[in-house]
Parts: sequence; C-alpha cells; structure tokens
Amino acid sequence: MRVNLYLREDGTNDGVVITFIKIEELKRTQAKLRSANSLLENLYSTIPAGLSLHDSQLKYLRINQALAEMNGLSVEEHIGKTVREVIPNLADSIEPALRQVIATECPVCNVEICDRDFANSEVAGHWTASFYPVDLPDGNRGVGSVVMEISDRIEAEANLRASEAKLIEAQKIARIGNWEINISSLENFAIGSVRAIWSAELYTIYGFERSQPVPTFDELIQLHPSAEQKLIKDAFSQLISNSTPFNLDLGYNSPDGEVRYLNSIGRAVCDSKDKVTKLYDISYVRSQFTTKSIILSSLLASSGQTSQTDNQHHGDQG
Repeated sequence: MRVNLYLREDGTNDGVVITFIKIEELKRTQAKLRSANSLLENLYSTIPAGLSLHDSQLKYLRINQALAEMNGLSVEEHIGKTVREVIPNLADSIEPALRQVIATECPVCNVEICDRDFANSEVAGHWTASFYPVDLPDGNRGVGSVVMEISDRIEAEANLRASEAKLIEAQKIARIGNWEINISSLENFAIGSVRAIWSAELYTIYGFERSQPVPTFDELIQLHPSAEQKLIKDAFSQLISNSTPFNLDLGYNSPDGEVRYLNSIGRAVCDSKDKVTKLYDISYVRSQFTTKSIILSSLLASSGQTSQTDNQHHGDQG
C-alpha cells in the first residue's frame, strides 16, 4: 500500500491518495532470486574446482577459496587485480584465452596450464581451465573460469609412460612379446579373423614392421610349421571354450627363412559367470628346441593324436 497527498494545481492539498499494489508475484520472484543466489554462493564455497569471474579488463570480480588457494593468495588479494598482477608466472597462458572469450563470445575449453606451483616453488603444478562468456550487470562482457588441479593425474601418466618404457625395454632384452584379445561376445567370436593387440617386441620376434597391420589368427599360424598348426588350433579351441591354459613349444618361420623356436603361454580371463572375456599370451624366443620336444612334435604330426598327448607336451618344457 502506498499513501500520497492529493495536490491541486495551486499546490494545496485536498486529502490523500491510497494505492494498493499486488506484490505476491514480486515476493515469489524475490524468493527465487534469493534461493538462486544462495545456491550460487554455496557452489562457490563448496565446489572443489576453482571458480572466478573477470571483467572486460581481466580483473577479478569474484574468486572462490579453492582457486585462491591454488594461486597461493587470499580471496581479498585477488579482487580488483588482473591475472598478471596476481599470478604473473601464469599470465601468458591465461590472458590469451580470456581475451579470446571476450572477443568471440565463445567458450575456450580444456586449456592445460603448467608451471611451478605458485604456493610452493619446489612442486610443479598442472591445471586444466575452461573459460566462458558472462554478461555483467553493467552491460559489459565478462569471463567466467573453471579450473581443475590435475597434477596428480599428470604425475600418474608420467609414471605410467615410464613403466611402459621399462617394460618395452625389458621385453626387448629378454626377447619376450605378448598379445591380448578382448571378447565382447563368444556368440559372434570367430578366432580365425581376429587381430590381437601386439606388444612392440612381438613384431620383432615375428619379423614384422610396426607399420604393418597385425596378422589375423589364421595368417599368424601360417608362420608356424604345418605339423604344428593343428596343435595351435586345438590349444586355442580349448582356451576359448573351457578357458584351459596352454604352454607350447613352437617353431616359426623367421623373415630370413630360418626356422626358430619360441615358447607360447596362453591364458583366458573369465567374468563372474565363467564366460571368457579376454585371451592373452606371452611368447619368448628359445635359443634352441630340445631334442625331446622336436621328437614329440614329429610324433604328434605323424600320429594325428594331438588331443591324447597334449597334456604331456604342455608339461614338457625341456
């Protein structure tokens, strides 16, 4: 309700004017606005990611505690200052993205930033940041940012690369290769046309260039003497159908035409329902094939009784 004097043209008053205004909708709008502001404030204070808002001059208008701590300063030390004034060592990585957002009105996502941690000069810091346009109350264009600390992920990736490099070097020295095959469904699985995932050393063992496609299973067994091909097929059939492991001494035709020998150890991985989901194999080059193994392979080839003597062959590794 509003009450105003009723004024005549000569300036005298002749009573009052009472105006009633329905404000239920206004109250509801104000309540929604307070709720939205409360939600935003809660987001700024609890989210583990760093959040900030910059004006068109790249000055901080807002910043949450998480990002302030990443920068090694208090929230108050950021407000009204530019990125270059606050974190000069990172400004060259951040300012171009901020200016791009203002100029194009389009977000810039997943910018990786690397530098010494501002709060601890002995620790290397890594972050990923995304920037997006914001319309400010004064009509100007601002920029919001979301920053995530990824130092642990970068360190883990570096350690993984180092471990993989050591594994590759160890396989090269020991002349050990491996492959694996993932099986999504045995119903549609045809081993003959499958191309396994090979390690680098397995290419070398079989004499393939890394640029060459991995051979299919049918193509691969053609590299082995014909007398052993049935043995290999039977071993894989048992591995797939019953997850029965194998351990085979095999010959193979090397690129220089010489027959060489390797030991192949195959295993299967099953799910909770005992369904095979992965096949893997480790193969290493043998300096020579034992006489006993050669005799046994010849006997198997001539008798055609592979299935009856397979267990004996598996157990005999010379």
